[in-house]
Amino acid sequence: MTKTAEEKKAIVEKINILFNDEKLRDSICYLWARWQDEKQYEDWKDYHNRMKTDLDEVASRLNIFNVTFLTSKKRPFGFTFNIDGFNILFSVTARQYKWKQVK
Repeated sequence: MTKTAEEKKAIVEKINILFNDEKLRDSICYLWARWQDEKQYEDWKDYHNRMKTDLDEVASRLNIFNVTFLTSKKRPFGFTFNIDGFNILFSVTARQYKWKQVK
């Protein structure tokens, strides 16, 4: 189903609200830094579960619906979720925290 320009704009606004949430941003940046130090010793599943929990909690707190966590990635470090039919990757590197639409 094709989205209108207004629908797409509303979805981008929701993505930006999530992306700019201080708790979510701080958490994923903390997890990235910790993974850099501890990847030899810690289970990736713990990181995956934390990212999923954080996204779910923030989306609920902000009343943003139709958000489904899909997967987490080590490279680039982050997670992919679906919001209103769009798959979005939030990722962290040493230089940036960003989001982009993915297939």
